[in-house]
Amino acid sequence: MGVASSGPGVLDTTSPVVWENENSIPVNLGTLGGLRAWASDINDRGEVVGRSAIPSGFNHGFIWKNGRMIDLNDLLDELRRRNRVQLPEGFAYIVAAQAINNASRRQIVGYYEGENQDGPFTHAFLLTLSDGFLEHL
Repeated sequence: MGVASSGPGVLDTTSPVVWENENSIPVNLGTLGGLRAWASDINDRGEVVGRSAIPSGFNHGFIWKNGRMIDLNDLLDELRRRNRVQLPEGFAYIVAAQAINNASRRQIVGYYEGENQDGPFTHAFLLTLSDGFLEHL
């Protein structure tokens, strides 16, 4: 895992890269439409998690698998439509994914932002991809 950068200038961009092995050419993972993305972890399957800017400039957590970067918030929307996930009260969006494990259940930890009667907050989460369970930590 590494990073590719365009350097300083008008379009200063940063995106994560991965190598399949020590002799391969790095694969640029891209972004979710913004100018920057950062990888945080990779598992033995080659799935990468991190955060990426979206066009509005906000950061969203992502998973990169099978050659495609997926916004974890889009994944949650799909799971919600199928009644497979219940989001914590006040949940707004996943900001970043920090780690992914190698277990068959494929669990991701990171943090999300939200708002309740006490105001804005940031909380850690555990997302189990195999069953769509999002746990507030």
